[in-house]
Amino acid sequence: MRIDRDLDKTILIDIPILNDERGFLAPLTDNVDPNLIKRACFVGDYGRSVIRGLHYHKKEWKFYAVLTGAAKFLSVDIPEELIQQEGAESKIKSYLIDNPASITSYVLSYRSPKMLVIPPHRANGWISLEEGTNVLFLSNLVFEEARLDDYRYHHSVVSSDYWGAS
Repeated sequence: MRIDRDLDKTILIDIPILNDERGFLAPLTDNVDPNLIKRACFVGDYGRSVIRGLHYHKKEWKFYAVLTGAAKFLSVDIPEELIQQEGAESKIKSYLIDNPASITSYVLSYRSPKMLVIPPHRANGWISLEEGTNVLFLSNLVFEEARLDDYRYHHSVVSSDYWGAS
């Protein structure tokens, strides 16, 4: 599957592993339109159960791969009209209670390399499931562009049941 601007939903991609006597190679972006990637970040957490997010973006694409440890990612479909409203967090929380199918979770681990692709118009976040979890994060926007496209909500707008390890 080719990942390009036509993608309109979050997907999890299996990464082929190339092995030889030296170790392995996991080509993460061979099927991604190179015009979608302007920034690469290495994100590490200081411990287990650290939650990053919830962030909504109207323009930013996010690509995640776990390099060490494991993490649970959430992709959350929120109607755009709720994003900038007065009292957005409480309205989003109520919406998600009434629409649980809007929340999808994915567990990624270095033991089974995958890449999670989250196109714009979705909120997302992740929680580290193991000590020493490190994540590679790619974006179609440089930091300053992404900062201007960042709508941040406290992770509690999504029920704590979703952030659990299962």
